[in-house]
Amino acid sequence: MEWRAIDTAPKDGSEVILAGKWLSGKWEVRPGRYLATRWPYVGQGQPTHWMPLPTPPSSASDQQAL
Repeated sequence: MEWRAIDTAPKDGSEVILAGKWLSGKWEVRPGRYLATRWPYVGQGQPTHWMPLPTPPSSASDQQAL
């Protein structure tokens, strides 16, 4: 998966992975979704990039991990 510009992210409430730089210059990556008029983002910055969430593991692969 490739990072995409935040202006192309879905604004329908779908959860995605967000990334952005804090004022300190450090990157923060976290799941999130667009709410009403903004991207809620904890920290000292705003998301600049996004990507879809990966497909969760299947039940079969959950059993193999045990």
